[in-house]
Amino acid sequence: MRDIRPLKPKKKPISVPAIHPEESGRSSGFEKREVKPIRPRFTGKPVALNKIDVGKKAPDTAVDGFERKKILPLKSPRAVAVRLGQRERMLVGVLIVLAVATSLLGMIIFLPHADIKMNLKTAPLLVEEKLTIQSGKAVESEIPGQVIVRDVTVSGSSDVNGTEVIGIKAKGKVRLINKTFSEQQIKGKSRLITSDERLYYIGEKGAIIPPAEGANLGYATVEIEAAEAGAEYNLKAQRLDFAGLDESSQSLVYAEVVDEIDTGSGDTVKVVREQDMESAKKEAAKLARQELEADAQGRMNDGWSLLEESWTFDMAEFSTSQEVGQREEKIDFTARGNVYVMGYEAQALETLLRRSLENRLEDDYMLFPGPISFSKKIESSDWQNGRVELGVRVTHSTIPKLSIDSLKQKLANRSVNDAQEYVRGISGVRSVDIGLWPFWVRSIPRIEKRINLDLQPDRQP
Repeated sequence: MRDIRPLKPKKKPISVPAIHPEESGRSSGFEKREVKPIRPRFTGKPVALNKIDVGKKAPDTAVDGFERKKILPLKSPRAVAVRLGQRERMLVGVLIVLAVATSLLGMIIFLPHADIKMNLKTAPLLVEEKLTIQSGKAVESEIPGQVIVRDVTVSGSSDVNGTEVIGIKAKGKVRLINKTFSEQQIKGKSRLITSDERLYYIGEKGAIIPPAEGANLGYATVEIEAAEAGAEYNLKAQRLDFAGLDESSQSLVYAEVVDEIDTGSGDTVKVVREQDMESAKKEAAKLARQELEADAQGRMNDGWSLLEESWTFDMAEFSTSQEVGQREEKIDFTARGNVYVMGYEAQALETLLRRSLENRLEDDYMLFPGPISFSKKIESSDWQNGRVELGVRVTHSTIPKLSIDSLKQKLANRSVNDAQEYVRGISGVRSVDIGLWPFWVRSIPRIEKRINLDLQPDRQP
């Protein structure tokens, strides 16, 4: 039998470098060998270089057309500060502002708040006062004022509204009817009117209407004439009533148009009347006010107002080429005079009115919170002494006494049902409606500034 054993791998001979006894200081027993340096392949042969003397140059002078620059040493990365550009800084600033605005908006929107609307029983309070506006030094019971005046001359025109029909008046005969059992005497120039109030006159002789006899009515024929010329005064068959009789008498005695009256004709023209002259003077006063209004507004201090009711045009001259009765379309005029207006301190007026209302309050009532409503008119004016007497009518509402701040304190942190029950128990409260925001809030906020009380009167004064 053969002995089979695994073959051992052949060991490669290990090359040991020669050790020189001279270098180690001892004898190695090995033979000294010459070790040649290993030369890299394809590196070429070394070439000797000759030194070239170019001379010493100043460090800052140009060489071959180039300027020598000083090269600074590189700084350590830790020592270099990172700086943002202008756009980057602006972008960062915008992002910060947006973040702050979003936070504030979120606080405003999502912080809980309550709106409580209360309908209160009110009672009207009416006060009439006589107040004085005094220019210059005013006493405590007077309202400080300021008179503004200017001498102005204005020119303008005003439309004529008066009319007249030039033509022929309608004339004809009508039948007078008498339903009574007694004779009716009709005077001359008695007036008859139509349902649309066109006016006619009976002739100067008048008429006598015999009484009714049984079923037969009494009647008489008389001539009439229209009050004005024009085709619109022509009449078709219809009834006319006596203008001087009451409604019950008009049903017993009246006139009837039997045959159509169509003799009226004419044209309507504009004619100057007294009312047109008055309208022209009012237009002059309006133009004079416009001359001063802008300047007067500019003279008012903060908190002062112009008393609109006090505008006055003291007309010294008014001239026009038109006269009453002339057929004209317009009235051309020139006017001169002084324009007056009174300025006053608005807060002083409201303070006096509020004080007057409070003096007439009952013990358990207070004025309804809100502005005071009032109307005013000029009783008299003394422009030389800068004094205006004012009549004021004040209307306001009163409610049972109620402390707004105290009510907010007592409602804070209550549930909706608890708050409604508490408010309904207050004297004078007719109804209450509570709204909470956001939708997840279930109770009145703790912060009183987040509670809004809206008081509503049950009726206006």
